[in-house]
Amino acid sequence: MNATFGLACCVFCCSNVAAVFLDATAQERLSCPTADYATHPMATDVRKLGAPPINEVVCGFVYETIVGLTPPVHGIYWEKRRESFATCEIHPAIVDGPSMPLLVGSALPARTWLVSADGVRLVQMQQDRFYVNWRRRGEGDTYPRFSRGSDGAGLLAFALDEFAQFCDFCTSRLGNRPKLVAVDLSKIDVLKQGTHWSDWQDLGTLVPAISSLLSSVRGIQPELTMRVSGDGQSASTMSIDIASGLEIATRRPVLRIETRGRTSAETPEGLESDFRTLNHELNGAFFRLISTQGISRFKPEA
Repeated sequence: MNATFGLACCVFCCSNVAAVFLDATAQERLSCPTADYATHPMATDVRKLGAPPINEVVCGFVYETIVGLTPPVHGIYWEKRRESFATCEIHPAIVDGPSMPLLVGSALPARTWLVSADGVRLVQMQQDRFYVNWRRRGEGDTYPRFSRGSDGAGLLAFALDEFAQFCDFCTSRLGNRPKLVAVDLSKIDVLKQGTHWSDWQDLGTLVPAISSLLSSVRGIQPELTMRVSGDGQSASTMSIDIASGLEIATRRPVLRIETRGRTSAETPEGLESDFRTLNHELNGAFFRLISTQGISRFKPEA
């Protein structure tokens, strides 16, 4: 069974997970120190790509648990932000490892989504974290860039502004301003057959780290799931998840690459620098996966 991906996937799960042992070449591509990635032959600045395959970016703010930050309070915040976010959804809370957010009475911890009318921008909030997502919902959606967009403000500025407004609300409503613990950054790229690669052999040429894995199996639609995680160069923790699947809308094969980093954070003044550092590290991880000749498929700008 192949995993199916929509044009945007905030939560990813796969029914078939396999342990993957990488050959020496694949390990070198994934483990090249981030500090050296500017001189690595695979390194390219994502801002210089005319057609980056980015599908979703998530900026996360993790803070000490605020007991009173319950779904009813989320609803009050939504009322103040309806002009920017047309719809509201309730989802299970996100947890790290086996721990659970603090229960309030008998209610299970929940996470609230505030979604823009076009579905491209999303805010998620719960007792101990706040996320800001940009999601590609259609082929016509243009990535606003991380640091700056066509209007001069990129996704990072939007995320920082949203978190500042949320913090002001928590202070005025609950008398409790979020106390930062860490920041997360996740970037999801989707490489599509017919757009970025022609067949599985060509995909192995584009992403050399998986070439030997694809050559070891037979089948029209091979399945691939792999993860590398550990300490990053600047991030406290870092992970890379690669999985094959099918795009829901078209049923065409895709390769999904998610890079994620987390680093500690204590003051709002350092947030912008923390996110820029994470972005630099995740970009380095992604571009080390792409072959030198493969970069041209993403239309690098002069």
